[in-house]
Amino acid sequence: MLRGILIILLLTAGFLCPAARTAAPRNAPYSDLATGVSFPAELGPFRKTTVRISSNPIFGTHIQYVGGEGKCLATIFIYALSENPVPVTAEEFEQHIRTVRRTILEQTPSDETGRPNALQMKEVESQGQSRAEQGGTVIFREKFTAHSDKEESYSMEVVLLRVGDRIVKLRLSVPSALTEAARESEKFILAFCRLFCRGKDPVFEFKPRNNEAAAEKPEK
Repeated sequence: MLRGILIILLLTAGFLCPAARTAAPRNAPYSDLATGVSFPAELGPFRKTTVRISSNPIFGTHIQYVGGEGKCLATIFIYALSENPVPVTAEEFEQHIRTVRRTILEQTPSDETGRPNALQMKEVESQGQSRAEQGGTVIFREKFTAHSDKEESYSMEVVLLRVGDRIVKLRLSVPSALTEAARESEKFILAFCRLFCRGKDPVFEFKPRNNEAAAEKPEK
């Protein structure tokens, strides 16, 4: 029960945990010890603006990038599923995907950044999901559309993968009207994926949208 509550808090907010937090310089690469990945100051056309690290592995690390002249917000979350991390199994990963999707599709709490994103929207709909495998890494990716309270339309994406005892989640939002920003966002997502795929681009083939709370099971 406690573990479930902590995971829900992670998904619906920023750092609500009272655990100690530290910050890393935004203009220098950040090397994450849990995943062994280095996040550069500039990733594709986006620039890193914030790195926050919690001493509680469930709340983990938040790395924020901004692109599209400041109108595209991307946040990378690196976290464990328990306070005593153990390798994430394929079954746990699939369950976590379903939890993340349900959070996006069924609720709209605020995010501490105050920026529009999937968790602040209404009428959220999936526009398709895809799985790719590259360099031994399996990546789940899903596109969403939503409208804000001001009737503004946004395109959003969520990317999920597992690295040892950590889940890595990318959440990105961009105003639908900004075509060039959307192209920059795609470049950023692929640059992000290359960090975990030995420098190679994964190939995504999106299936028709599925607005049920559960993601489609991977093909055998």
